[in-house]
Amino acid sequence: MNFNMVKIELDLMVITYNDKKACDCYKDLMKNPTDRACIRNFSKTFTQNIIKSAIQLHERLTAFETALDYNKVYGQTDNRIELLSGTGKKENLVLKVRINRDYRKFFYFLYNEDKEPLITELWTGQFNEVKFIHVFEINKHDYQNI
Repeated sequence: MNFNMVKIELDLMVITYNDKKACDCYKDLMKNPTDRACIRNFSKTFTQNIIKSAIQLHERLTAFETALDYNKVYGQTDNRIELLSGTGKKENLVLKVRINRDYRKFFYFLYNEDKEPLITELWTGQFNEVKFIHVFEINKHDYQNI
């Protein structure tokens, strides 16, 4: 028997980050999840409680081709990708995902890596086109402490 091995590469979601302190330490941890310096820096900016959840969420997001595919699996959980409410029609569309019940990661939907974010009024629910996301903010609110 002769088996021909074929490597199939999927176009998985691409995540880029803003050049801000919080986004930088988050990005560094996602690239190097076992690096002690990255873990320490992340813990100083956020909290050590969410390290495992943040890494797990990143691995989940980058394992799917689109936000629609991701939401098919995780859409009934707290970690679903959803629209941020209260964004004006002429403003950039903002999507969010919860790292756990407390922390949220906000990002723009880009049509491709080089384009500007989509404007809210042009959104028609096209989660199937969300392949490139740009994280511009990760809030540091621990809502359980309120």
